[in-house]
Amino acid sequence: MELSDSVYIALNLAETYTAQRRFTEAETVLALAIQRKPDNGDAYFGLAVAYVSQGRFQEAEAAALQADSRPHRIADLHLILAKMYLRTKPDKVADQLELYLKEAPNSAESDRVRKALEAAKRK
Repeated sequence: MELSDSVYIALNLAETYTAQRRFTEAETVLALAIQRKPDNGDAYFGLAVAYVSQGRFQEAEAAALQADSRPHRIADLHLILAKMYLRTKPDKVADQLELYLKEAPNSAESDRVRKALEAAKRK
């Protein structure tokens, strides 16, 4: 098994733990994934999801920004940031939605995100 494969196995396990509301286990698995491959932004994304699920928004933002500063495959991190910024930094929402559309222009969510972007720009 390659190191990168083990990171994605860890991410899948952490996603399962988060869905089961087993956040401590999710955080532990993600911390190990980050330790094994610190430049993998997807592990930080998983951590952001676990934090958001617990209402730990400052930690979620920090983890999402760490993910964004590294190579990642998950454009949804911009949706997490946009949702958090609706409450705290509304002037940054449109930027995050644009980044999402740049990374995932044809996703299942892209039409909804385009509408949200139009609304954010009108405000």
